[in-house]
Amino acid sequence: MNLSVDFLNRQPLDESLVLGFEYDYVGKQIELVYDYAAEVVSKHFQTKSGQTESKLPLRDFRRIIFDSVDGFQIRHQEVKGDELLALLKEKIASPGVIVIKARFVNESEYTATKLDLSFGFHVAWNFQNTSTERKLCYSKQVSENEWKYFENTTSKEIDFYKPFD
Repeated sequence: MNLSVDFLNRQPLDESLVLGFEYDYVGKQIELVYDYAAEVVSKHFQTKSGQTESKLPLRDFRRIIFDSVDGFQIRHQEVKGDELLALLKEKIASPGVIVIKARFVNESEYTATKLDLSFGFHVAWNFQNTSTERKLCYSKQVSENEWKYFENTTSKEIDFYKPFD
């Protein structure tokens, strides 16, 4: 599905947990995998205020593939150099990177994208097409510090950090 700028801006990535970010320079493609947070955060605050019961909401895993990528840039407040993409991937792996602000703007032949991420990362690129996948999953706590995640429709267990593998 090719996502419009309006759709991308109405489904804000803000506060979402980035689970994967792959940039393929040769293939001109970016894959962004994240745990969409808007509904989970809203449910959390409704529960805290007593407006709803405390049942855990479904996790909303999403993957967007941006095609015909051009003008990829990555900046950091303190770190400079060619190792920024590797550093971003390291931070995504542990403890996790949050989208602070996402902006999508239609230009004449492409869409400009800017993501402000936690840990001082700023990523920007232009793209022409997108495709997307979504998985809704429920979670079960199996021990004090361990959770397992299962696809809502099939009950198949998934890896939280790689839900589309």
